[in-house]
Amino acid sequence: MSTQPPVNGAKLTIPNVDIDGDGTPEEGVFVMRDVEIDFSVRTEFVVGGQGSKANTALAGLLDAGESTRKGIHLDAGTGDHVVDISFSGWRGSDEQWGNTGNASTLTPGDATGEDPVTQMQMLDRYLSAGRVDSTNPARLEVGQYTAGGVWDTSALGEDHLDVVVKGPENAYATDRPSTYDGSLTCVETADLTRPLDAKRRNDY
Repeated sequence: MSTQPPVNGAKLTIPNVDIDGDGTPEEGVFVMRDVEIDFSVRTEFVVGGQGSKANTALAGLLDAGESTRKGIHLDAGTGDHVVDISFSGWRGSDEQWGNTGNASTLTPGDATGEDPVTQMQMLDRYLSAGRVDSTNPARLEVGQYTAGGVWDTSALGEDHLDVVVKGPENAYATDRPSTYDGSLTCVETADLTRPLDAKRRNDY
């Protein structure tokens, strides 16, 4: 029996950002409900394509009479696992948009329920003031990649995707003063803050 994914939409958590300049890092949580989501694996091959010298050399391994137009591809696991997210936000939304989720108070770290431009600026501020990379990855929860999802092995830290964020964009038009549209690309990344993952620790 199928069930709805544990997360309806997407939730992006950006950790360790001193958003208000007080010397203490905040954690921004951005919950997107009205979304379009595109998953892709952008595979790269160690050997691939007709023009490579490696393919020319390996072509001799093909059976006699077999087309030499066939490429030879070796996948070493390189490339990117990518989640593209397009979303809409609106004034008065009670979805958390910052570090508190308190829609009654605008702070330097939270714009929950605020006007579209302020919400746009809050996400932009976290991404521009923080450092999101493999030493401090953002956490993306989407679909089954979350607590309670089918791939939830929380002991291994796999109740989310560790990601970096590329190409965030937000657009606002004065003829739609209560809403705005945004998009961002989340690329799965290694979390280098883990000295050894839980499975390897248990092997010793």
